[in-house]
Amino acid sequence: MRAVGVIQARASSTRLPGKVLRELAGRPMLAWQLERLAHSRTVATWVVATSDAPADDAVVAVAAKVGVPSFRGSLDDVLDRYYHCAREHAASVVLRVTADCPLHHPDVVDFVMDVFLNESADYCTNTAPPVGEDGFDAEAFTFAALERAWRDAASPYDREHVTSVIRRDESLRRVLRKYRAAYDYKLSVDTEQDFRLVEKVVTALGGHDPLFTIDEVMTCLAAHPEWGAPRVLSAP
Repeated sequence: MRAVGVIQARASSTRLPGKVLRELAGRPMLAWQLERLAHSRTVATWVVATSDAPADDAVVAVAAKVGVPSFRGSLDDVLDRYYHCAREHAASVVLRVTADCPLHHPDVVDFVMDVFLNESADYCTNTAPPVGEDGFDAEAFTFAALERAWRDAASPYDREHVTSVIRRDESLRRVLRKYRAAYDYKLSVDTEQDFRLVEKVVTALGGHDPLFTIDEVMTCLAAHPEWGAPRVLSAP
């Protein structure tokens, strides 16, 4: 088995343009996330899957600076980008995360991968509608499942959202397993307010240990209700 972690990232976010390049604890948000995930014990190879748009030259530069290779593909057909990235890196299993989750932690990645392997799954995630563990979302799936989705997906929605076809495919063994049942915070970065909240968490915890855990984040947010951390519905 060759597991490859693929982080999708682009500079042209519509709600918060350039967010993956914004400085968090003195380095780009993307670099912060890559450095944390590099400590995974189940995923040794990480790749940033970005677009071939000129604006994403900066994304490639950030990844290169922390020693992570990049793959460039379609801006809008993210499924195509993932498929060709995984094929180029000879992945038999893909671990998918997005670059709007700078607090992501290797323990969560390893949890999802362990469940994926122990359950002999085709697809495994710690999140599902309405919301699972926002900001720590991870998905593991076989290359075979990705290839079938790439071949069959026709709608713009399915081409953009990568795993929507896989999640609907009842012929696959799909496993949902939350990492922390009590988790109900929104910690992905979509807006300026989201970024400022994450910045406060990093300032409070990052100086102590840059690999602070999801449990430490939850404790920190509970101790600072004045920060107004948004809550989201937990997945059933």
